[in-house]
Amino acid sequence: MYYAITLMFDQLKVGNYTIPDELKSREVSAHFTHLPLRTALETILKNSGYTYKVDNGVYSVVLKVDQSGRAPVDTAKNEPETTIRERRSTD
Repeated sequence: MYYAITLMFDQLKVGNYTIPDELKSREVSAHFTHLPLRTALETILKNSGYTYKVDNGVYSVVLKVDQSGRAPVDTAKNEPETTIRERRSTD
């Protein structure tokens, strides 16, 4: 999971992010086409116990605190929407 998220961030030129090392031991396979970054992250992290947040342009993958099933709050302001065009990742 760690490497899939890193690859996605690097391909989309997301320069500022943090990902916990604990995700290195988790496997995930994904194929996304024309998908917003937010949706891709939510899909990869679903059922993992992790979520993400954006604060001052920094994407951080963090442990879920709220177990209500609500989507994380995107606190980024005036950031362009980043969309995945075509990328296959098997991790």
